[in-house]
Amino acid sequence: MILEFLTATSVAASAIEVWTAGDDGLTQRFAENFRTATREIHGRPLNATVAQITPAPGGGWLTVVTFSREGEKLYTAKCARDEAEIQQCVLEAASAAKRLTQ
Repeated sequence: MILEFLTATSVAASAIEVWTAGDDGLTQRFAENFRTATREIHGRPLNATVAQITPAPGGGWLTVVTFSREGEKLYTAKCARDEAEIQQCVLEAASAAKRLTQ
């Protein structure tokens, strides 16, 4: 008789669940970059909603990421940058996510 053993492999998922409120290309790229930047964050689960990116007063683009846990709003990360520098907003939001999961 051959015994087969199945081993379950646990894949550690990020503590950050990312939602988007916009379907335009810039918002979707930002959200995907944010998912990548937070992939290795573990700790207390957190929801992050990426609002549709809009023109910022004075030029550039405004990014808004709202963090919540169990329906309670915890923090909103806002950042205004030119499109070429929007990755800096991703990093700032990811830093906030890391702080909030600890």
